[in-house]
Amino acid sequence: MLLGISIAAVEAAEQQFQLSLKAGSPENGVQTFKVRQNDRVLVTISTDRKAELHLHGYDVKIAAQPALPGQLDFIAKISGRFPLTIHSHHPANQKGLKLTGGHGAVAYVEVHPK
Repeated sequence: MLLGISIAAVEAAEQQFQLSLKAGSPENGVQTFKVRQNDRVLVTISTDRKAELHLHGYDVKIAAQPALPGQLDFIAKISGRFPLTIHSHHPANQKGLKLTGGHGAVAYVEVHPK
């Protein structure tokens, strides 16, 4: 007698997040966006001043400004924890404080294996 084994394919999901920056810092503190490998990740970034952001590990850069929110859109292929950093417009940089790499994390994307 043969036993039939059915494995249901787990489809990738679309995960949407919001990040709001005020004076170069996250309004609700540094958040961690948790997703699964192969999910499509969409992060809408609103800000009260011009900002350039970089998702480390994926080398994705985006720009955001008050009249035009930024949209981070990628497929989470690599598992791990990746900082989303703001470059040059972070208040600590403007005050001359030394942050690792000259920028500070405003959020993290945590990609869990399937």
